[in-house]
Amino acid sequence: MERFFEVTLKPYLLITGLATSSVILVFFLPGFTITRQYGYTDEMLVGFEYWKSLYQHWGIMVAGVGLQLLYAIRRPAVRGMAMTFSGVEKGIFAFMFLYQVFVLGNDWFIGWLIIFLHDFTVTLYSVAYVIYLRRRDPSTVPVHLRP
Repeated sequence: MERFFEVTLKPYLLITGLATSSVILVFFLPGFTITRQYGYTDEMLVGFEYWKSLYQHWGIMVAGVGLQLLYAIRRPAVRGMAMTFSGVEKGIFAFMFLYQVFVLGNDWFIGWLIIFLHDFTVTLYSVAYVIYLRRRDPSTVPVHLRP
């Protein structure tokens, strides 16, 4: 597993960081993103003016996670924190998506499928990294702390 993470960690941080920080569009174009990206209809947007700011806040917060991951590419000391926060945050969303779609039967939540696929992949990578950390040779420096 060590070699896998030696090869993939920085590209993972770059790709995940760029994809995650792109959610900044939600802040600047809330109406566009919620209809074009996530498939909300006019009927679903009744009252949008009341929760638009929360949606925009979500966009800023998620973009901040992406920027942390991008910053961590050159700053090994912050990688652990950035990867942990990202993995937990994205794991929670993946759970929420599965619960909304398969338990509550809210088919409209399928509009978030691209976000789910991204977040689920990040969650799997994060879990694999935790497994690597638990099983690695303790006499070596963990991959995320290497320059």
